[in-house]
Amino acid sequence: KSLKKTRFQSFKSVLNDRQTHFIFGTFLLIVSVFLLLSFISYLSNWKVDQSTLTQFGNKSAIAQNLLGKLGAVIAHFFVYNGFGIASFYIPILLFLTSICLLLSINLKKVSKPLFWGFLAMIWFSVLLDYTIPSKPLYGGVVGFELNDYLKIYIGKTGIGLLLIFFATFYFALRFKLSPVH
Repeated sequence: KSLKKTRFQSFKSVLNDRQTHFIFGTFLLIVSVFLLLSFISYLSNWKVDQSTLTQFGNKSAIAQNLLGKLGAVIAHFFVYNGFGIASFYIPILLFLTSICLLLSINLKKVSKPLFWGFLAMIWFSVLLDYTIPSKPLYGGVVGFELNDYLKIYIGKTGIGLLLIFFATFYFALRFKLSPVH
């Protein structure tokens, strides 16, 4: 038991080490910039890069994405197959987390923005597919599928009301609004 306890204590000390925070914070900062640039590039090159997505191992196939084939594949996964334009929350949240790690800010302070950011990403994905269904890239697969699923049970009007409710719910909690205000 004491050996397990000692290993746990040494692992815990590595996680709390300033150097570990610096290394991981730098890694997250670079990943957030990588994702942001690949997402931005994807918005203008996604049609051109469609053929390179299936030819990842083919050296002669060249992607137009600023970050090459890897950038095109990752951006396609998050933007097209994921949350659409709302995927831009991911690099923002990773950036905030990296700054907290680099500046030795307690990670508990970033847990709320991460939670609300993830919910906002889902909400915006549904909203964009609801308001602009002709542009599937905007809401991504998540927005399309959630809209499609919700239409069965509450209809298009119900989805609009649900979006309004969740926006009101967020602002009431975030800014401590009440009917008195």
